[in-house]
Amino acid sequence: GFVSVYGHRVSEIDEMLEVRQIAGVCPQADIHFDILTVEENLSIFAAIKGIPQNDLIQEVQKVLLDLEMQPIRDNQAKKLSGGQKRRLSVGVAVLGNPKVLLLDEPTAGMDPCSRHIVWNLLRSRKANRVTVFSTHFMDEADILADRKAVISQGMLKCLGSSLFLKSKWGIGYRLSMHIDAYCNTEATTSLIRQHIPAASLIQQNDEQLVYTLPLKDMDKFAGI
Repeated sequence: GFVSVYGHRVSEIDEMLEVRQIAGVCPQADIHFDILTVEENLSIFAAIKGIPQNDLIQEVQKVLLDLEMQPIRDNQAKKLSGGQKRRLSVGVAVLGNPKVLLLDEPTAGMDPCSRHIVWNLLRSRKANRVTVFSTHFMDEADILADRKAVISQGMLKCLGSSLFLKSKWGIGYRLSMHIDAYCNTEATTSLIRQHIPAASLIQQNDEQLVYTLPLKDMDKFAGI
């Protein structure tokens, strides 16, 4: 068999050069120049990607803005936190607005706020583009991906949309409730089951109750 990207075969050297011009990559290991600042790193990689000099400054400023890196633009890469380095790696990948994005765990090591910044960037650049990314966060896959592929021990186990996978495997939904010391668990469970009889309490502690709700009862969720 063979692999082609937008009609270009990656097995052909000349065509692979075309692929590199339309692809952005964020590897699992951060790649940057330690002694350069965030802005200098972006500028160097923009030049390597062949972005015209007239557009380079504007493109770098746009990436800094989209990833909210203006406050750290003059910081050396070696002084960045792990999450900030990942944001820089994502920024390098999206330089030049590539048609294909390959992201290997782009939000690993990020705090929730930084993760949402990257999510917003990827969603804003979703149209007319192919984005392939790996993640250990199920919520991230659910929010960002149109189709999810589950891989275990190097084997593809399933592939489809969130709704398809939930319907296929009967996973359903989870209702998580934060409670205080005065919460009556039995009364709460009874109230939920008035709307969804098949609801099941699967986790209980001093701060939280977690129920599973069947997918088939999705039309009743609003009543809760």
